[in-house]
Amino acid sequence: MSPPLLRIEGLQVEFDTPHGQVAGVRDAGLVVEAGEIVGLVGETGSGKTLACRSVMRLIPYPGRIAAGRIEFEGRDVLRMSPRELREFRAHDVGMIYQDPFSSLNPVFRIGHQLTETLRANLGLGKAEARARAVALLRDVGIPDPERRALSYPHEFSGGMRQRVMIALATASNPRLLLADEPTTALDVTTQAQILALLKRLNSEHGMGVLLVSHDFGVIAQVCDRVAVMYGGHIVETGPVEAIYTSAEHPYTCGLLESIPRIESAGQSTRLPVIDGVPPDPTERLPGCVFKPRCPYAQPDCDTVTMALEPVAPGHATACPVRPFRAANRTRSSRTGAQV
Repeated sequence: MSPPLLRIEGLQVEFDTPHGQVAGVRDAGLVVEAGEIVGLVGETGSGKTLACRSVMRLIPYPGRIAAGRIEFEGRDVLRMSPRELREFRAHDVGMIYQDPFSSLNPVFRIGHQLTETLRANLGLGKAEARARAVALLRDVGIPDPERRALSYPHEFSGGMRQRVMIALATASNPRLLLADEPTTALDVTTQAQILALLKRLNSEHGMGVLLVSHDFGVIAQVCDRVAVMYGGHIVETGPVEAIYTSAEHPYTCGLLESIPRIESAGQSTRLPVIDGVPPDPTERLPGCVFKPRCPYAQPDCDTVTMALEPVAPGHATACPVRPFRAANRTRSSRTGAQV
């Protein structure tokens, strides 16, 4: 069998700080196959963006990838030479960053930024790159692309800037697209348009997509599989339908229960919340990282390794507590039916 498009195993990302060593990602692993969209979901600070940036080897100083393995089509990304890494970033993988406004240079026109990217990555001539830039803007839904290519980033709306970022990320027809919170701060209509655009590009070009989000609603719309991240660990992974209807980790259930329901519109009922706060990244807690906030915590949770255990085909969880699973079946089925 051919290797998957992307495989991450045992990823550990650490930061040296005046207050000690901070682990942003701890022993995380996931797989993205060619042509599928995998969602990475979790609270702010859970390590999603760090895991995504690790694939590009773009961990900011003083951070570093301390352990683990990242493979792209069987090639070890962490052992690539500077030249191989540049080719990898230019041709094989594209990334949509969280804030499109800060990712675009405010003093250069949109067309210039696209043209220079195409010339640097694909070696195109100026005229050919300019024509390709206009075609990319048209492909991502920018109206009147010939004229808008002469505009500056501040002359675009948030949704239009995000479309430009998608054009930049897919300019070299990469086989893998990393999308870090691509719908943050967008209204629901624009958000739906951006997600539809990502789905179309995935379908037309057959690229694998790793979609980072804190919103389960976004994940449900476009993803084939989902990995749930908490405290730097992947705590559950599986097909989207299985996660929504048969969640096997208390943290996943907490996230699902906090989603507003259409039938509760206009009611004063408060949404359920997960008690407590996310773990302090400077502390290394024994056993399950979610235990301090878990309503099903037991003494055995202090010895949990956080390794994923299969519970169904393609579905695995880091929670081995059988009483939780038994008590959760009815509730998770009800939650899934309402989503």
